[in-house]
Amino acid sequence: MAESISQFIAENNYGESIKKFLIGLICVGPQYDSLTKPRRPKYTEYKEAKFDGWDPFTIEKTFECEIKLDYAKVLEATEEEVKKIVAQSIMGYLHELKMPKKVTDFDKAKFIADLETYFRKEHLID
Repeated sequence: MAESISQFIAENNYGESIKKFLIGLICVGPQYDSLTKPRRPKYTEYKEAKFDGWDPFTIEKTFECEIKLDYAKVLEATEEEVKKIVAQSIMGYLHELKMPKKVTDFDKAKFIADLETYFRKEHLID
């Protein structure tokens, strides 16, 4: 699912502030629930990074966020239902998301509308 969303979104322009929009999903059993809180959204305008054994790389104009899924719902769901849970969670999160001040020209409304179009086309939201 992530690959096809990425291809769909890549065809559109949402401004110059964000070139990568990363959404992490968290889903853990109740015994780990108190240990796993979604991190605050993070925007990286430019950063050079280096890890042992890796070539240096650059993180540029990247927005990262995390969404925590309801473990009990996911556990009981079929694969198709899990996709729907993910789609609904993403849409709910994005509607509430306040963009950082450094993000000056990201067209959040168009981004949300395009994702909604994609999810409807895939029958993941009503």
